[in-house]
Amino acid sequence: DVVEFAGFADTAQGAYNEGDFVILSSISEGFPYSVVEAMMCGRTVVGTAVGGVPEALEGVGLVVQPRDPYAMGEACLQLLRDRENTRELGRKAREKALREFSLQQCNTAYLGVYLELRAETPKVQMTHKQPKIGGVKRTNLGWAVPEIVSNAWQTIASFYQNQPLPFGI
Repeated sequence: DVVEFAGFADTAQGAYNEGDFVILSSISEGFPYSVVEAMMCGRTVVGTAVGGVPEALEGVGLVVQPRDPYAMGEACLQLLRDRENTRELGRKAREKALREFSLQQCNTAYLGVYLELRAETPKVQMTHKQPKIGGVKRTNLGWAVPEIVSNAWQTIASFYQNQPLPFGI
C-alpha cells in the first residue's frame, strides 16, 4: 500500500530485511553485489538485464529490460500480488547465494586465480615506447603473488568481521 523511503540504515542487512523485495534499476552494472546481499537476506530481487544481474537472478528473481519503468512496475506488482511466490523466490535466492556466492567460495576462486598467475610467472612489458624515459623491462611478478593473496585474505576477513583494513586505502 505504501512506499517508504527510510533514509540511512545502520546495516545493509537491516535495510534488506525491512522490505518485501529489493529493486535494482541500474542501466549499467558489473558484478551486482547489492543483488547478492539481498539474496543472502532471503529477499526476492527485481533487477535489470545488465552486467551480471541476469546470471545472479536466474531462477530466483525477476529480470526486466533497463530503462523500462512499465516492466519494472509490472514485475513489482507481480510480487506484491503473490506474496507466497515472493517468499518462495526469496528462499530460493538465499539458497543460491549461499551455494554460489559464499565467502568461502569467493575466497577459493580468488586464491585459484592468484595461484594460477603465480604458476605462470606473468611478465609485464610496456607496449608504449619512449626512449627518453627508458620504458619498462620485462619483469617477473611471481614474487608479488604471496603478498597479494595475503592482503586479499586479510581484506576479506576484515570486511566480514567489521574490522579496520590491514593497510591504507
